[in-house]
Amino acid sequence: MLIVPITQREFDLYALSLPRGPNFDPLAFHSAWKAGSGISIAAILQNQDGSFSTLVLRRQADHRYVVTHEGKALATLDLAKNDATEAMRPDAPPEAVPAGVKKRATLVQKTADGLGDNFKLMVTTMSHLPAIIAIGETYLAMPGPDDNFVSDMRTSNFDARLWELYLLAAFREQGLSVTQDQPSPDFLIEREGHQCYVEAVTANPIERTPGFLHQPARPPTRQNACLDHRPSASQKRSAANFSASMNNFPT
Repeated sequence: MLIVPITQREFDLYALSLPRGPNFDPLAFHSAWKAGSGISIAAILQNQDGSFSTLVLRRQADHRYVVTHEGKALATLDLAKNDATEAMRPDAPPEAVPAGVKKRATLVQKTADGLGDNFKLMVTTMSHLPAIIAIGETYLAMPGPDDNFVSDMRTSNFDARLWELYLLAAFREQGLSVTQDQPSPDFLIEREGHQCYVEAVTANPIERTPGFLHQPARPPTRQNACLDHRPSASQKRSAANFSASMNNFPT
């Protein structure tokens, strides 16, 4: 299987699957490669003393990337390239999903039946191919999405789930540790001994227009105007989820 070089930007997308994302201080990114369509990827990192380290990630059977090799203190670039190439094992099958670990559900499926308008726009137009690739890789990088994530994103709750993916990418790009060890709140982030729980919440328009920006709603002109509005079913559900998340915060 052919091994080809990839840009740091592409590698950084795949490296969102690492606990702290594409952050390797004090090592500096040097170069990266991909085998075939992405069964494995590798990066060469340069140490401050001039030596090199390697990092190899391979797909599991559920398409998630996992670290399978780390090479350290390699004296020359050629040694680092040979180390990475050998560890990539481009012709080997995907890594097995560990026993007791739930297999990740597939986000982009063969059928387009029952899709919400926004997700359908992503998967049925070539102009949105880069977007759905980024969405798919970020979803695979999530530590533990809830059981409704895929069905929500593919149907009527696209905006809220996309916001969760955005937050995950933003946190990990900044080098924060992100975990999802409980159903809610959505994330526990940590850096340098400081922790914070994060619940992702969106305010969605009642009437949606796929592929276009919505006009922002004007603030009420009367003091009690908000009392005239009856929340939709989805707004009630979002409020209930937010309330449940608040109850799960440690005291």
